[in-house]
Amino acid sequence: MTSKDTKPRRQSSGKAVNRAEAEKRTKAKKPKKPVPKSRRRVKKVLSIIGTTLLSIMMIGIITGCIVVTSLTVYVMKFFEPSVDIDLHNLQLDQTAIVYCNDANGNPVEYQRLPANVNRMWVDYSQTPQCLRDAFVCGEDERFLEHDGVDWKRTFAAFANMILHFWDTQQGGSTITQQLVKNITKENEVSIERKVNEIFLAIDLEKRFTKMDILEAYMNVVPLDMNIEGVGMGANYYFGKDVSELTIAESAALVAITQNPYYRNPFRYPERNKERRDYILGKMYELNKITKEEYEQALTEELQLNENAASTINQPKEVQNWFVDQVVNEVIADLIEQYGYSEEYATQLLYNGGYKIYSTVDKDMQEAIEQKYLNPSTFSSSGTVKDPPNSAFVVMDYQGNLKAIVGDIGEKEGNRVWNNATMGGRSPGSAIKPLSVYGPAIDRDLINYSTLMVDEPFDKENSWPRNYDRTYRGNVLITDALKVSLNTIPVKLTDMMGVQTGFDFLTQKLHFTTLVRSDVREVDGVQKTFTDMALAPLSLGSFTDGVHLYELTAAYQIYGNGGRYYDPSAYYRVEDADGNVVLEKDTVGEQVISRETSYIMNKLMERVITAQGGTGTAARISGVPVVGKTGTTSDDMDFTFVGLTPDYVSAVWYGYKDEHKQIPSGTYYSSSRIWRNVMADILTSRPVGEFPSCDTVEEHRYCTQTGLLARSDCPSTGVGYYKSSSLPDVCDAAH
Repeated sequence: MTSKDTKPRRQSSGKAVNRAEAEKRTKAKKPKKPVPKSRRRVKKVLSIIGTTLLSIMMIGIITGCIVVTSLTVYVMKFFEPSVDIDLHNLQLDQTAIVYCNDANGNPVEYQRLPANVNRMWVDYSQTPQCLRDAFVCGEDERFLEHDGVDWKRTFAAFANMILHFWDTQQGGSTITQQLVKNITKENEVSIERKVNEIFLAIDLEKRFTKMDILEAYMNVVPLDMNIEGVGMGANYYFGKDVSELTIAESAALVAITQNPYYRNPFRYPERNKERRDYILGKMYELNKITKEEYEQALTEELQLNENAASTINQPKEVQNWFVDQVVNEVIADLIEQYGYSEEYATQLLYNGGYKIYSTVDKDMQEAIEQKYLNPSTFSSSGTVKDPPNSAFVVMDYQGNLKAIVGDIGEKEGNRVWNNATMGGRSPGSAIKPLSVYGPAIDRDLINYSTLMVDEPFDKENSWPRNYDRTYRGNVLITDALKVSLNTIPVKLTDMMGVQTGFDFLTQKLHFTTLVRSDVREVDGVQKTFTDMALAPLSLGSFTDGVHLYELTAAYQIYGNGGRYYDPSAYYRVEDADGNVVLEKDTVGEQVISRETSYIMNKLMERVITAQGGTGTAARISGVPVVGKTGTTSDDMDFTFVGLTPDYVSAVWYGYKDEHKQIPSGTYYSSSRIWRNVMADILTSRPVGEFPSCDTVEEHRYCTQTGLLARSDCPSTGVGYYKSSSLPDVCDAAH
């Protein structure tokens, strides 16, 4: 049922009702009092201020959202760790150390190479607990709790960087962040660098343990004087292994890290102690040390390494001639074996933490260096106005370099010019036993007492001339070598062929300076040079000379039974992890027979012992010496190679930069200089014996024919011959 009241109203009747209701409400309202003008103004101002503040707040919120969003997008895009830090395989600069053997044959430290950074890596287990605690308490007390970033310290540092709450720069870096900075070497003061450091630190904490991080940090932390890491730091400042550090020494070492220069205990002991006491206080506060340990450490008097203190602000140590040679050889071998560039090989050697086990005889090296500082070694007149240059080399019979000196006087720098290894000088007659006599005996072309005619090979030009400008007619090989005739070697070289002598020197004895054939411009004219010719091979007048180092190594074959070993100043090189990088070949090569080696040794003995021998000045009482002199025809180069049962050694002297003659009568002969250097060394040591050879026979020979002597030969000598190639018996009528 529908009533009238429930029907919808029409639009026209609605208007009337609304108007009526409005009139009714209007009549019911009370009239308002007028608002004062001043009050309306205040209200309007407050409204404007409120609107403005609200607008600023909204703009700030919107801007902040935009900035945060943009920064987040930027950081997420920016941080794909551009630096892949692997703490288990850090490529860090580490100090290379050269070792020598002590009297018992055990390797001991000889010298550290002057590098950009001095570092010795130490494992976490090698560091004492007090040192680890000192680092954590003094630098990052929440290290074990945070994820790489101490946000409280970080926000404080950022705020201070912008608003300058504190006078000093507040550091917010954790140990992990400092590790990142020390590895990447990024020191730029910028928000971008700091953000990258933070994310790298967080990444490290995800991939490595706290122990890994602290170990790496302790090995890279700067400790002044180009020292990085606690291993070298403990050694330098306290002269001890890091494992031996006391609590006070640990705190002192950590104190340096805050400002390495101004906290250096040598330079500023009071500043170091100030920081040290703070660290000790934190260690006590955090229950890492007892009260007794704290009080004892506070009063402990540091025993600093005074030897290290004396090097503060001093120039880098000049390494000796031997260490120079070690460095040069290792670099060259790295280039040859691994194909490295010279620059990379050099960086690797100096900063790779290499352990180089050298062949040096420490006492011998020092003794020879002292001889080369003394002018009386070279001249009876003492100091002279224009001293020549010189070099000296000593090896054993396995090619191990024992001592080397590259020039007379004080060495002035590292890796300077070395006359023994860098200067190609003419060996003169010192080449004859190697290029002529040895190969000729080995081929049974001659024997100990073969008779030959001393006369010019080229009669038309009277070439060659002997040193004394005379010819002797019939002469025995033993006498030809004793007085160093020039004619006999030329004849023998011609008989063997120049190829034989050249190949023996270059392929068996490994001389590197000899020229097979080379076209060079001289005074605007193209000329062909070759050492594969009679004069160079017979008389030692090579185009570029030879290195004294290589000449010494070649002569080892006449003191060890005929084996050639590559000469070397080291026998093994290891990297920082103990992996062998380079190792010397200790096998050697038999380049002549044992018989030839023995016979040549006996022939060269007469150079020293026989009357008229060119090397008689090299005689040393109680020491067997054999050898060969070498003098160029222009008196510019003087050489002597001397062999004793334990060592082969050689000396050269002359002027390296000018074609100048040595003033006559001013200096000793090369053999006398050799004796002056070696006599004290050899007579102070046990003397061995040269190796024997049971296939060489001792016989008397006839000095007139060179054949084996009969009982009625009026003049005989003692000779040494291969059992397989004995001379005939003399049948001449005397």
